[in-house]
Amino acid sequence: MNDSTRIAAAEAALGYIGTPFHHQGRVPGVGLDCAGIALAAYAAQGVELPTIDAYPSDPPPELLRTWLEQLATEVDGPEVGGLVLLRVGGPLAGARHLGLFVDGGRFVHVMRDFKVQTQVLDPKWLRRVDSYWRAA
Repeated sequence: MNDSTRIAAAEAALGYIGTPFHHQGRVPGVGLDCAGIALAAYAAQGVELPTIDAYPSDPPPELLRTWLEQLATEVDGPEVGGLVLLRVGGPLAGARHLGLFVDGGRFVHVMRDFKVQTQVLDPKWLRRVDSYWRAA
């Protein structure tokens, strides 16, 4: 996969802003979860990433990492179109949330009870970063 595909996926993800959260949602404009954003953004570029499904609404921390290892390469920092694995749910929570970087410091994500939105990777979110990934 090349950089132009990753950039186009990031642009597609920006188009999903306002889409409601839906557990295991895969339809932009109707409902997405954090993994669904990445799957839909890359599918819009003709790239079918390995799917992730049949997981609980509060997935075990190793689930997303295992999935990312199938479709991406871990990198040292954020990249446009890349993914960020985040720890959410308190100081002892595992990495169970995903965002897709859209530009230098912003990522698109969605959480339960919210709509798809952009977020700045500020100090609050930096503390939650587990790892960064480049879709392969």
